[in-house]
Amino acid sequence: MSLRDRYNAFIDRHEIAWELTFAALAIVYVIVGFASPETRVELAEVFLANVLLTIVFAADVAAVGSVIARHIGAAVERRPGGATVDLGRAKTHS
Repeated sequence: MSLRDRYNAFIDRHEIAWELTFAALAIVYVIVGFASPETRVELAEVFLANVLLTIVFAADVAAVGSVIARHIGAAVERRPGGATVDLGRAKTHS
């Protein structure tokens, strides 16, 4: 199985779970945003939750960039005469 086939199979297997996980985290982020802490301890907990969620979302954005780069790399076939890009794997979401 080629790198491209393994990559595409991985994306197909995990795409829904990944999207659902981040949808749930987005809901948690909104809930935390509406929290109104009354003590210093609660304020620290809300702040920590915001920081952790922001780190997770930032890591996801960074990972998306590297996933795109890997996807392009998996779509490129290297040949002695040059490189060609296979755009047949492009997916559209409705």
